Amino acid sequence: MFVGTEFGERARRGRRHVQLHHRLTTSILALTLVTGAGVFAWASEDVGIRVALPSNTSLTVADAIAAGSAVSIASPHATANVTAAATSAVLPKATHRITGWLHTQGSLILDSRGRRVRFVSMGIHGMEVGAGLSAAAAGRSPAKGWSVPTPATYANVARWGFNSVRLAVSWANLEPAAPTVVGGRLRHHFNAGYVAALDGIVRGFARRHVAVILDMHQNDWSPAFARGSTRWLGAGLPAWLYPGVSSEDTARRWFFADHGRVQQRLAAAWRFLAGHFAHDRMVVGADLFNEPYALRDGALPASKLHLDALYRRLGTAVRAANPRMLLIFEDSQDLGHGGFGLSSAAPFRNEVYSFHDYRPTWSSAWSVIRRYEARARRWNVPLWIGEFNGFGAGVNAQPVAAGWQSALRRMMRVTRRAGIGWSFWAYDGANSLVYLHSDTPKQPLLSILRSGR
Repeated sequence: MFVGTEFGERARRGRRHVQLHHRLTTSILALTLVTGAGVFAWASEDVGIRVALPSNTSLTVADAIAAGSAVSIASPHATANVTAAATSAVLPKATHRITGWLHTQGSLILDSRGRRVRFVSMGIHGMEVGAGLSAAAAGRSPAKGWSVPTPATYANVARWGFNSVRLAVSWANLEPAAPTVVGGRLRHHFNAGYVAALDGIVRGFARRHVAVILDMHQNDWSPAFARGSTRWLGAGLPAWLYPGVSSEDTARRWFFADHGRVQQRLAAAWRFLAGHFAHDRMVVGADLFNEPYALRDGALPASKLHLDALYRRLGTAVRAANPRMLLIFEDSQDLGHGGFGLSSAAPFRNEVYSFHDYRPTWSSAWSVIRRYEARARRWNVPLWIGEFNGFGAGVNAQPVAAGWQSALRRMMRVTRRAGIGWSFWAYDGANSLVYLHSDTPKQPLLSILRSGR
């Protein structure tokens, strides 16, 4: 696969006709962009494209999109000359609705009929909270408890045009008690009530033709630790991993260093969960670990996250139990200095590269998108923005900053044209599409999100 382009050069006095010539050699794709004035720009390799401008600057595909160009994906089999108007004809047909398992081909996600799919997703909050008990059973416990979506959530997500949900789950809820050794073998004690609740959620969305991506979530790491100065506890990894450990930062460092083979235990949980849904065609993806982030004080730099090794372990476990699920690999956060936790694409087929973008302005968000898009293009894998909050429009605890609507419109336009999927965080909760304690949407936010389909 290669990224081909149909560049519409927008000039003040009109739009020039642009013709794209492309030639595939053994490993290099030579591209020449021709205008009436002669050669305007030329491009690069079969894993992606960089458009060199006369000023010796360069554009990624996303740069071209943001400037008003359209990007298309093609599979070349012979030398050909195509006009800008005809380029999109070689693309696989697109579909919004997801009907079952998916696979990737280069930077595309395709369904079983070979149609292009882009995740336009809604984050589902609630099932990641707690330490094994439901919210009703936990009562006023500082760990709170997990909760299922409201009955209206399922119909609303489908009716509002989202084709998938990113369902946050947690290891702490899936396996609230430590494994025990029985007959010389480790026996896991997975939470049957929690798994039954997940089954119900999957059925609720699948009945409305909404696919489910399982997200192994953490927020403030674990119910073993308090959330800042509040009485509430974190969510994510089980508390039984950390007897006598008082520092969340220590727990993070131990996990990424695989202290005590903790990653193998998480892999076992993933193997169970992936196997449980192995025959459910609407459970289409596994987001393997939420926000594997470096510590900003330098105590845990991106280079010490060892994400390549982590994702090999987790991906192997999922694949052993469920070969049909897409594997989604989140990278570390972008701290602006070029250091990332992943050094290369994970060694699996059917993988998706992901990041989160909570920048407050379009210019800062755009800089982040460009950097992750360049990495996805270099690795020739699909890109997915796994979380964002609409430039603060989802936050319920503070007024929305001016300019969020224009920023979000630009983000929706750029990602739609570039084929980058996304998932808004979240339907409800502290950061939400709907107003607190209701299923009523924030209509301006919903309208702009719907424009990004």
